[in-house]
Amino acid sequence: MKILAIQDYLRVGGTETQFLNLTARWAGEGHEVQRLLFRRGGALYPLALAEGPPPRVLQPFSTPWNWWAPRLRSTVLSFQPDRVICFGRNAHWSFSRQFKETELSGLVATLRTGRSLPAGYRRILGAAESTVTNSRYAAGLAVQNGASSGRVQVIENGCRLADAVVPDRSAARKALGLEDHDCCVLCLGSFVPGKAQERLLSVWKEISPGSRRRLRLWFVGDGPRRADVENAAMDLPDGDRIQFWGSRSDPEQFLAAADGMVSVSREESSPNALVEGLWVGLPIAATRCAGVEELVSEESGGLLVEDSLEGERRIASWLESHPQEAERRLAACQSYREVARKRFDPTLRADDYLQLFDRLNRFSAV
Repeated sequence: MKILAIQDYLRVGGTETQFLNLTARWAGEGHEVQRLLFRRGGALYPLALAEGPPPRVLQPFSTPWNWWAPRLRSTVLSFQPDRVICFGRNAHWSFSRQFKETELSGLVATLRTGRSLPAGYRRILGAAESTVTNSRYAAGLAVQNGASSGRVQVIENGCRLADAVVPDRSAARKALGLEDHDCCVLCLGSFVPGKAQERLLSVWKEISPGSRRRLRLWFVGDGPRRADVENAAMDLPDGDRIQFWGSRSDPEQFLAAADGMVSVSREESSPNALVEGLWVGLPIAATRCAGVEELVSEESGGLLVEDSLEGERRIASWLESHPQEAERRLAACQSYREVARKRFDPTLRADDYLQLFDRLNRFSAV
C-alpha cells in the first residue's frame, strides 16, 4: 500500500512525534510510505532524516511560514497514493484549499487537540472518509466539528518509550544529581499557552515550607512561554528547588528518576507526556482537561481534579503529602503499568491504522 502522510513542520510536539513513529512503523511493515513536510527544520527534523522514510519538503527555501505549502496538489498526485493521512492544523487547512470534497475518498483526517479548529480543518473532518482521534473526548469534538460519528475511530497514542532504553531508577537519579531524600515531581511538555505551567507556581506557594524543602519540581521542555515562567519562579520561596531543563533528547532519564508527574494543562487531547509517565509507572496529579481524564485515575496512584482554584489547592495538598506517600503511590501505579503497556503499545496502535486503511477506498483524486 502507498501511504502519504502530511505534516507541516517537525517542531517538538506530540503530533509530530506520532507522525514520525507511525510512518516509520508502517514502512517497517513493508508499505511504501512518503513523509511530506511543508518546511524544513524543527527539533525533530534530524530524527526524520535518520529514521524511517526520508521526508520530502515542499518549500524551496527556508521560511518561518508553517502554512505555506507550494505545489501541494501536484506533489500529492505525483505520488499516486492509495491512502492519504493528515497530521496537524496546517496540513488539514492547506489540504482543504487544494482538494474538493468529492476527491477525498481514501483520506484520513486526524484530531489530536482540544483547541478550536479553523474552517478548513472542519471541512476536511466533514469530507474525509475516516477521522482518527487519540481520545474519546477528541472523537466527540470531531463530531461537533462536522465529522460523521460512523466515520470516527479512536486509536490511542503509542508510547515512544517502547523503543527507548529506560535507565535504572537509581542510576538515573544519581546521574541527575538527586539525593535519596529528594522527592522529584516532573512537569513534561512544551511551554505553550494551553499547557499553563505558570499555574504550578501558584500551587508551589500553597505548599508548606517543610514539604517544599523535600520536593524538587522539574520542568522539562521548551517553548515561547518558558522564559516568562522561569523568571517568575525566581521570586518564589524555595525557588532553588525548581529547575528548568529545557528541551531534552532523553526524557526517559527524567521519567526514570522522578517520583511523580503533574499536569495543569487547559488544552489537551491525550498528551504523550502522561502516556510516558504511565508507561514507566509514575503517579500523576492533573487537572481534568479533555482527554486527560481518560488517562489519570486514583486506580493508577494519581489524582484528577477540576480546573479551578480548588483543584489547584488539591494538587498542592497532593504534592505536600507526596514525600510521605510517594512509595505507596508508586506501588499502585506500578501495578497498573502492565495495563498501560498493552494499551499504549506502539506496534499495536500502528497496526490499528493499517487495519483502518485496509477498509477504505483508494484516494480518489488520483
